[in-house]
Amino acid sequence: REWRRMEFLWVRWFEEDPEYPSGFQERRLPMAGTSAFGFVDPSDVLRAAFLMPAFAYGTTSELLGHSPLARKHCNDDEDYKYYYVGIFVDRDMYMRYLGGGVGH
Repeated sequence: REWRRMEFLWVRWFEEDPEYPSGFQERRLPMAGTSAFGFVDPSDVLRAAFLMPAFAYGTTSELLGHSPLARKHCNDDEDYKYYYVGIFVDRDMYMRYLGGGVGH
């Protein structure tokens, strides 16, 4: 047999918290909680997302057991309960969807 290179991404899936009001009207970023892990083909990825820990909601060890792959060794097997999702990549995209921005 010959060795064959295979590229893949190990991803962590998140799901939106439906009870957390977000968007332009509420002036809040969407919030997501962790769901599962999986693998995807890199060619299927359109864009990455910027996730910010929601520090105020604390951490938990119930979402993911001990895993040297999923987290650094120094954080005592704890993970943040929720993350805020950065919904726009830059100010131009933000203004495009909000309105009132100068076009390019």
